[in-house]
Amino acid sequence: MINFDKASPEDITDIVTISRQVFAKTIIEIPEGSNDYEWFLHRLTSGFLFKITYNGLLIGSILVYQIGIHNFQLDRLFILKEYQNMGIGKKTLTYLFKRFPEAKVWYVDANPTWKQCVSFLKKCGFFESTCSDKDKIRYIKLVK
Repeated sequence: MINFDKASPEDITDIVTISRQVFAKTIIEIPEGSNDYEWFLHRLTSGFLFKITYNGLLIGSILVYQIGIHNFQLDRLFILKEYQNMGIGKKTLTYLFKRFPEAKVWYVDANPTWKQCVSFLKKCGFFESTCSDKDKIRYIKLVK
């Protein structure tokens, strides 16, 4: 059974450990803060940090920011490799869309070298925006 709960300070050490494992093995350029306890701890108050559990075991996390009344940014969705390709990422997004019904626009800034991330976003209905720069491509999903 998959559960999504707001992370607490007690969860941060385990979230950082999982983040290190996932990002060190899956992408070339590791995102800022991915192996930093203080970075994640700060996100408890500056955003919405959720832990993802499967049958009671912490397997990943996702960070969400509310950027405006109807705009939300996804950041740092990561799941342990042995739990990937089981639909958990898509279920995580479905949970977030229900959790934040006021959101009309979701976006993610992704490095083009993060092939797995880009593929996932496209499968979930995100499209490439013209609001991109050389280091990041913005993907957007409009919700009715």
